[in-house]
Amino acid sequence: MKLILEKWKQFLKESTTILPSNKVGKIIYDPKGLGSTPDGTNVDYMGFTVWMKASDFIKLNPIRDSTIDSTEYISKHFQENEDIIIAPPFLSAEWVEDHWKVDGHEGRGRMIEVEKINPGSLVPVHIFPRHGNRARHLTEEMIFATIVADRRAATLFRFQPKVAVWQAELFKK
Repeated sequence: MKLILEKWKQFLKESTTILPSNKVGKIIYDPKGLGSTPDGTNVDYMGFTVWMKASDFIKLNPIRDSTIDSTEYISKHFQENEDIIIAPPFLSAEWVEDHWKVDGHEGRGRMIEVEKINPGSLVPVHIFPRHGNRARHLTEEMIFATIVADRRAATLFRFQPKVAVWQAELFKK
């Protein structure tokens, strides 16, 4: 029993997410960075990670309400730090026949700032399936399936993943 508890404590301390690279320019992607969520440190169980441009992440989501300046804190954080440590953003998505349909997100403000200082750079984006699906329920076909924008997004943007991390393994298409 003692060994089980020790292993569990070790597991909780370690970040289970592997990324092909965790630093792009002056941005360091860390599941415990600014904007972190509990699921972000558990992506190998909860879903998978794909790499896309920050601008693609923004296009997959609804336009931010311009009357609310909620990015002031994030913008200040980016300006005041030489190395910027942020958590990867995520998309919640429903599996619909042969593609993922985005129906939630977190990290739009961080990605707006990333696009300002590293335009066109690739970022890790966690994909969390809806309706009880977890990483163990997925297939390689599913992790490389098209991701369709949220119905509230400005366009009907579609993203096709080429690199993914799924159950702690790197996959390339």
